[in-house]
Amino acid sequence: MKHPSNTGIISLAISLVIASSAAAALSFSPGYSATSYHVHGNGDGIISYDWGSDGALYYATADSSFLSSGVYRHDGTSTTTIQNASGNFAGGSVVAIGSSVYFNDSTFSNTQNIYRYSIGAGTTTTAALTNYSLGSYDGHLYSTGGDFSGTRLTYYVDGLTGGTIDLGGVAGASGPLTFDAAGNLYYAPGYGDLAIYRWDAAEVTAAISGNGSPSLSASGHLWIDYSTAFATAGGATSMLTDAEGNLLVTLTNFTDPSALVKFSADGSGNYETILTSLDRLGELRAHDGQLYLSSGNSVMAIIPEPSTLLLGMFAWGGFFIRRRR
Repeated sequence: MKHPSNTGIISLAISLVIASSAAAALSFSPGYSATSYHVHGNGDGIISYDWGSDGALYYATADSSFLSSGVYRHDGTSTTTIQNASGNFAGGSVVAIGSSVYFNDSTFSNTQNIYRYSIGAGTTTTAALTNYSLGSYDGHLYSTGGDFSGTRLTYYVDGLTGGTIDLGGVAGASGPLTFDAAGNLYYAPGYGDLAIYRWDAAEVTAAISGNGSPSLSASGHLWIDYSTAFATAGGATSMLTDAEGNLLVTLTNFTDPSALVKFSADGSGNYETILTSLDRLGELRAHDGQLYLSSGNSVMAIIPEPSTLLLGMFAWGGFFIRRRR
């Protein structure tokens, strides 16, 4: 697991600055703004989050030393603790699939853990598996995570109990993955390779059916090289697709502003910058047709303006593939 070097602890600027514990700012391009959805009770940063089948928000936090400070459930009224602060390095993801919520962390000795919380039963199971970023498609869990050969793309047959299939590898530090509505897989390294890779749904299906053979390789699968457009970026933090196949991705930079960017679905490299940040950007998620971004100890809803554009531009609903069960 690549230990997060920053937890996306930022505040929000929408033509004005909304104060937060982080004291940094998000600066929106013309036509965009945001509203607060949920604020965690202290200054710990929200690393990742997702909505469970019960409609509640589940999220993981980290302190200023990037150690896990707990996993929580917020039902709109009250917040309860799912897992106490562990003393481990905080993981990169919280992903809800069916009646389960998955999250992760890593020990100081680099034992990487995935946890499965059962909604309703309130029980948690654990598996030590190489991982950094978790994702989902069609009811299945996927992950990216580093080993000595680079970042491995992994498919989980049945959550944490049904075994795994190594789908292939990409050089560089672990980063996010996502799928579009057709089942095409996108992956972006988290550091050192300013590129986004894409595999057709048929290639992914073949790799799963063949137990990893033929494997997914970066060779011949470069979708976008953004090293010219965002030359000072470090890599990607989070991404998802919209109903039209456009890819939204947070590009992290620790010296210049980071950016939330929408790349055109045609793979031409054409893009729109939605916002920039003075700090690392957090997790992108979708819920009820709305785009969300974690910002410091808050989760924010990002809104195109005027509000009448909401249905036209962001009514993506189930087409945000990371939300597919």
